[in-house]
Amino acid sequence: MTIVRLTCLTFLWFISLLLLNPSLSGVVHAQLPEKHVALFVFGDSLYDPGNNNYINTTNDYRANFCPYGKTFFRFPTGRFSDGRLIPDFISEYAKLPLIPPYLEPGVSNYAYGVNFASGGAGALVESHHGFVVDLHTQLKYFKKVKKRLSQTLGPAKAKKLISAAVYMFSVGGNDYIDRFTANSTVFNKKYKKEYVGMVLGNATQVLQEVYKRGGRKFGFVNVPPLGCLPGLKMLKPYNKSGCYDEITSLAKIHKALLPKVLKKIQSELYGFNYTIFDLFTSMSKRIDDPSKYGKALIPAYMTCFLLSNWFQGWYAQYTFYHASKDKTLPREDLHIEEEHSLISGVVHPQLPEKHVALFVFGDSLYDPGNNNYINTTNEYRANFYPYGKTFFRFPTGRFSNGRLIPDFISEYANLPLIPPYLKPGVSNYAYGVNFASGGAGALVESHQGFVVDLHTQLKYFKKVKKRLSQTLGPAKAKKLISAAVYLFSVGVNDYSDRFKADSTVSDDKFNKEYARMVLGNVTQVLQEIYKRGGRKFGFVNAPPLGCLPSLKMLKPDNESGCYDEITSLAKIHNALLPKVLKKIQSEHNSFNYTIYDLFTSMSKRIDDPSKYGFKDGSMGCCGSGLYRGVYSCGGMRGEKEFELCDDVGDYFFFDSGHPSEKAYKQLSHMFWSGGPDATWPYNLKQFFGF
Repeated sequence: MTIVRLTCLTFLWFISLLLLNPSLSGVVHAQLPEKHVALFVFGDSLYDPGNNNYINTTNDYRANFCPYGKTFFRFPTGRFSDGRLIPDFISEYAKLPLIPPYLEPGVSNYAYGVNFASGGAGALVESHHGFVVDLHTQLKYFKKVKKRLSQTLGPAKAKKLISAAVYMFSVGGNDYIDRFTANSTVFNKKYKKEYVGMVLGNATQVLQEVYKRGGRKFGFVNVPPLGCLPGLKMLKPYNKSGCYDEITSLAKIHKALLPKVLKKIQSELYGFNYTIFDLFTSMSKRIDDPSKYGKALIPAYMTCFLLSNWFQGWYAQYTFYHASKDKTLPREDLHIEEEHSLISGVVHPQLPEKHVALFVFGDSLYDPGNNNYINTTNEYRANFYPYGKTFFRFPTGRFSNGRLIPDFISEYANLPLIPPYLKPGVSNYAYGVNFASGGAGALVESHQGFVVDLHTQLKYFKKVKKRLSQTLGPAKAKKLISAAVYLFSVGVNDYSDRFKADSTVSDDKFNKEYARMVLGNVTQVLQEIYKRGGRKFGFVNAPPLGCLPSLKMLKPDNESGCYDEITSLAKIHNALLPKVLKKIQSEHNSFNYTIYDLFTSMSKRIDDPSKYGFKDGSMGCCGSGLYRGVYSCGGMRGEKEFELCDDVGDYFFFDSGHPSEKAYKQLSHMFWSGGPDATWPYNLKQFFGF
């Protein structure tokens, strides 16, 4: 982490004059910074945050599988590294959210910018043609974004935003590698210069088009020392320099010509400004003298062993040689780990020999973003600012400022972050998958048509089991399904939905019948999973519903400070749940369960927040009205105005109905390793160890 920050801070020093002099005022919803500079990103795998996940290409041009993303995100995002890339750090330093990939479904708010980069792309359309999003297509996407901004902000504000924005480019590397592998005439000195001139000529066309549409500030990295990348230097291992000098010479010509080209453009286009970061030299120094920059380097050929086909396009087939991570710089053939944050490529996933998969069912307590991908309203989504602002630094669809209980549990269990089932590109279920949907209930009728109800989540699980049998084989799939843990959070929406619809819910006799019906539906789902091999089930009971800001504001004069009638439903549910599970256990051999007393843990923190490190346990950090109980966080749910606290760490609740990440972390810790007063008959740590 230290090295990448030093590398990116060098780049930031160059780009700071561009980023820190915005001339635009607030352009989006009420809680965005009044002054900010948008960031638009063009390029290749140096910058691609996952666009290639969403195009019809091969795995040679994707990085959406283990172990990519393992260091920071803890799951593969499509970035060609173990963590963040240069644009991610630049956005952090510029106090912007993480800039999302343009092609990711649901991305439509471009006020902070967007990332068009595509792994394998070049300035020339011919480079890896048909497998990537070339630079000219990225330009077409930018034109669409500009049009969209004009429609949403109005022409004047859009023009201001586009003019103040910074445009980052990383292009050329793939044009040279692709040409090098296709035609040896590239070694002719005269031809080299002509070819580099052609590459930069295409880049120039794109810059001029962006300029025509208002862009004025352009940031470039030059091409890295290509012949020193493991995937290329292995082709000439006995070269005296240790690198493949012929291919590096193309990068040197590019490095020499780039400033001349940009200076010429600047002389012709009024207001055109540029900056160049000398990536070539910065990388060369770290490759030549790695210990000076924080790590000792072992030879690149020790990191990866070639198994077959010395060179196929960019990549060959590798498995890991498990040398110490702390001693390696190049992690595989063409890319570098996050700590040195420069480039990245393709290897086979190395799953642990022994691991317990995690399958997650439920509602907004557990939803990692499934609702981003269904036809619903913003009432049931959280894929907009300020959701996600604390940990992910961009909205993932989680109903909090950061991580949720399943995210912490996966961390404690040494699993990657468990992805949403409905996210495009998610197909590796060996670690598990998350089916939860914000607003879902055990009953199909709860928020019907707007969410993925529990029975539909079960259908998805059946598909996953079938897929695992096909990919792993029946025996291994059976073993994985049997050893897996199944987390559930259900009931809240059934009770709150019913409460809002019918006041007779306050009748005690009806409450019990209704809770039995809810748990009866849960039982059906558990039995279906059991039939398919599931044996270990983890539950949270219902929280103190009447103490949620959104519900307590409906009865502010109640002596208890909460809406007791709705809380009574949660108490009935919580009394019945262990009885129901004990009955199922008596009827099904090897059925095991654990229950975390979420109700009590939340109540304690709401009643005595200072004891647990909070300043406020009664109101949300984000929302409006009494207790900030109006569900207006983000200004995207009808109510445009909302308040956002200064320090979310002071609040138990993030919005009107969901805890903050700090609260979730405390609750998750109790679920994982709490004593029998909090989690019984086992805690999850014991459960995962079965």
